[in-house]
Amino acid sequence: MLLTASFVVSAAVVTNAGPLAARGTRAAYTSDGYLSTAEQYSHWKETVYAPDPAFDSSTGANSVVYSIAVDDDGKVLAVGEFNAVNGTAAGKVVRLNPDGSTDPTFDTGTGLQGAPYDVAIDADGKILVGGVFRAYNGTAAGGVVRLNPDGSVDSTFDTGTGIANDGLTSASVRSVALAPDGKIVLGGQFSSFNGRPARSVVRLNVDGSVDPTLIAGSGVSSGTTDLVSAAAVDADGRILLGGLFSGFNGVPAGNLVRLNLDGSVDTGFSPDDRGRLSGLFLDPDGKIFPLGSGALVRLNPDGSPDSAFDTGAGTDESSWDAVMDADGTILVVGSFTTFNGAPAGHIVRLNSDGSTDPTFSAGTGTNSDIRSVALDPEGRIVIGGFFTTSNEIPANHVARLTLQTVPH
Repeated sequence: MLLTASFVVSAAVVTNAGPLAARGTRAAYTSDGYLSTAEQYSHWKETVYAPDPAFDSSTGANSVVYSIAVDDDGKVLAVGEFNAVNGTAAGKVVRLNPDGSTDPTFDTGTGLQGAPYDVAIDADGKILVGGVFRAYNGTAAGGVVRLNPDGSVDSTFDTGTGIANDGLTSASVRSVALAPDGKIVLGGQFSSFNGRPARSVVRLNVDGSVDPTLIAGSGVSSGTTDLVSAAAVDADGRILLGGLFSGFNGVPAGNLVRLNLDGSVDTGFSPDDRGRLSGLFLDPDGKIFPLGSGALVRLNPDGSPDSAFDTGAGTDESSWDAVMDADGTILVVGSFTTFNGAPAGHIVRLNSDGSTDPTFSAGTGTNSDIRSVALDPEGRIVIGGFFTTSNEIPANHVARLTLQTVPH
């Protein structure tokens, strides 16, 4: 077929991963006016991280996924506002098989009465969920519950009445962090736990009881909000808290603080105020990534900025979560659509010096926020959030991304 410079093809392409939107593509041509097949193939294809066709998320969840975790078998735990996944009833908690199907061996019954915000899997394969809920499958649960691998409530984990907030606002657990000794740190917005004072942070023993050796005093303070959005525990058991607060137990702390094992403020950690934080990530070297809006920084263990890590202008909107892959590169996800001035559809991969990894492309990215990211045992990227497409392929609130050659 003879082509002219005005020749434009509009194509609607259907792949095994779903339909792509029709788009006009201006094809280049050779000097004699004919397509060169080998050359033109590159104009029709691109290799990007896109929804894995072996993981069917086209039906997916019918509402937002706030947090995900992946177990040792590659199954995906997801929590959020949804009440159905893949057309099957799911009360805000679901486990998906490695092919994306709903795992029928994980029975949540009526699920959660209220919203979950975070999920974690402990060393025994039990599942911890935190949020703003009062019951799970008919059993009382004050903002935190631990589930057995079959989805039933773990009756050996007794948190009593759980969280409360003195009637000021709805009490919530926003972050669940596991300590090296198996204890559980909860961060959120609450004033007590099982009747004991606990200002937005508490450490629980493995049986769910409050650990009295963490003496946090008056806890976080900001005047009105007192919000811990993110909690993390380092290799030494010290607790990092990020969120929206101005102090901890009377010590000034600009939205980020580290506590010693006894709950006292670690005065050897002195970070600058990074603004409101939405997440925290610790790398294997103990360096800290406070996630929020603006330039992404890496902090040394003393809280000072690591000058060897430079992301330039950073994100145009908030970052929410991050994970490090086997090569030491860092995947960052969030609400952002640009990173250091370049397009980044809610996901970017960074080299160890903070530069953008040019070998990573998610194409057009997702059409809305990514709230959570994890890697499965094979290193594949699993994401959850507000999105309904990824690289223009249907992916409702949860997806697994792998390198795909797709039309463009």
